[in-house]
Order: sequence, then structure tokens, then C-alpha cells
Amino acid sequence: MKKNLAVLSFILGAALSAVQAQLPTSITFDEFGHGTWAPGAPPPGPAVLVGALGPDPSGPLGVILPVLIYTIPGPSLVQGDILIYEGTNILSDVVRIWQGNKVIFYSDREQAGDTDPADSGLPLGLQANNLSVFETGVEGNNSATYTAFASMPGWDGNPAGTTYQIISDVPEPAVFPLAGIGCGLAFALRQRRSRA
Repeated sequence: MKKNLAVLSFILGAALSAVQAQLPTSITFDEFGHGTWAPGAPPPGPAVLVGALGPDPSGPLGVILPVLIYTIPGPSLVQGDILIYEGTNILSDVVRIWQGNKVIFYSDREQAGDTDPADSGLPLGLQANNLSVFETGVEGNNSATYTAFASMPGWDGNPAGTTYQIISDVPEPAVFPLAGIGCGLAFALRQRRSRA
């Protein structure tokens, strides 16, 4: 009886350790086509994600312009839309989880000169499976974090969840560091010419 109890305790302890070691899948991406994917349990390690502009695969729900599309490796993702709001009532971005593990990043067009690949405008319609999240941070450097569980948009079947870090605005480089780099380059060129 003691042997059976010891074996059962060992098996339960190993199973509990395995569950505790499971971390959420982590997916991070931005409006410029840069991202990473890391499964919840090693191996493998994080993979680099590269978004690409292409025709909207979601058809009549999408937009006519090319859209920024990521393809996420790993298990199938639950389809749906993640609606991202600035403040409490301004819909600024939609992240669509689509067939074939495609993630489409739509962003509103704030100005005529927007150059972010995701700035194709918001989609024409929404999927029935959708939910809202809110951005945090200041304008020009904000993002939204969302963790999907069973049947929620973007869930990959990981019991610990699938966490998305959606970077809405990538901070512009500061003016003074750029000016310093420019001055340094000008000085280096001047030194090189004076030696010649």
C-alpha cells in the first residue's frame, strides 16, 4: 500500500510540475510587420514573425487595400476579432484572427501621410466572435495586452492561455539623439576629408 501511495504521489507531483511549467503562448507584433512567437512550453524558443502586405483574405469583411498579415506557427488559432480602443470609445485598431493562422492587423488612418503598413483602415464588418480591449500608454507609444482562453479569438489550445502584446504605435526616435547622430556623422566625414 505504501509503495502504491508513493508511486501515485510521484505521478501526481510530476503532473502538477508539468502543468505549472506550462506558460502562456506569447505573441507580440506591431504595425510595421515585426513580431515574435513563443510557445508556452520549451522547446522551441521564440520565433521571429514578419508581417507582409497582401490582399485581405477575409473577403467582404475586410478592406480593399492591401493589409498587414502575419502567419502564426503552431496549433490552430480560434477565429475572431480583437477590437482595440483608444480611451473608452474610439476604435483605433482591429486584429483579425483568420483561417490558416493568419493574423490581419487593421489600423485607422490618422493622417494622409501615415506610412505604417497596418494603416489600411478599419474592416468593413466584424466576425461574430469578437471582444474589446483598451490601449495603455501615451499617444505615439501605446499598446494593448490580451490573453485568450478557450473559444476566445486567438486561443491556440494552451491551457495557460495565449497572450498577445499588440503594439499600436512605435515610438519615433527622439530629436536630440538623432541630431547627435547626425553631428557625429558630419564630424567623422569632416575628419576623414581633412586626412585625405
